[in-house]
Amino acid sequence: MLVFSTCLPLKETITPQACMTLVLDWVSGHPDYALEHLEFDPGAFHKYQNRKVHHYVFLRNLTTDTAEISGCRIVKRGRYAKWNTDCIYFRENGKPSILIQVFRNCKFPPDKWSCIKKPSIVDLLLEKDCCRTDSGIPVSELPLLIEQQHYQNCVNCLKAGAAQELPAVLVSCDRFGNPAVHYPYLAAQLGGMAYVFAQKDPETSKKLKADTHGRNVQGGSIGIYYPGESEYRTFDLSGYADNRALNRVILDFIRTELAGKQENMPYRWDNIVAMQAEMGIVAQDHPDEEPAVCSPV
Repeated sequence: MLVFSTCLPLKETITPQACMTLVLDWVSGHPDYALEHLEFDPGAFHKYQNRKVHHYVFLRNLTTDTAEISGCRIVKRGRYAKWNTDCIYFRENGKPSILIQVFRNCKFPPDKWSCIKKPSIVDLLLEKDCCRTDSGIPVSELPLLIEQQHYQNCVNCLKAGAAQELPAVLVSCDRFGNPAVHYPYLAAQLGGMAYVFAQKDPETSKKLKADTHGRNVQGGSIGIYYPGESEYRTFDLSGYADNRALNRVILDFIRTELAGKQENMPYRWDNIVAMQAEMGIVAQDHPDEEPAVCSPV
């Protein structure tokens, strides 16, 4: 089951080696994986194993007529669940991106697990300033104040034919200038997953309403807008215990929606395996099987 997915636009200068080296350094230093000395090599398949804790890393590289692809699958096996974290770099038309997906296979029903927290590799990519702007919008963990330089970006994201790659969240304020949620926290949690536009002046609603043909939320409501879609979702505090509860609902909604919309991304791990098989490139081991050695083969 896909429980997390996001696709980040990377700077044109980010190469497959630079991206995958960052991913492998992240795995090497992550306390949950306990895997060391991982190195990127654009050549043959690599498989790493930590026998003690049943964690594995698989690497695949592929070049087609239209794209350059490098993928890393991180497998974490526990007593009750198996987690696959995929980091897929791909470059199309000179523009690189990275698809990050987390799959969970467990013995418990889905509602027994929570996956609100995004993988820390997303924050690392933002911290290292790896992302290019998305239709002029900076990819960051900071809220975008529409009373400042981000008003036009907000207008563009609220349009039915919005062209940005990530969804947008508009946090409006009431007539006293108070938002329904703590938007700096919301922006930090959604960094790399969505853009959080914050309204601080209630008078901004009038101008925004005219410029978006009434598609903006008002009075303290929160709106979630997906690019290329005419429908949008609204939330407010009514029916929730407090703003923390509303924050959790919004985070879970966006995570779930992104997973659903990106489930069939063209360069997901299974597609890379299938494309390589069609090209006659076959790994010595099945990509989901545990390798027989601890070092690359």
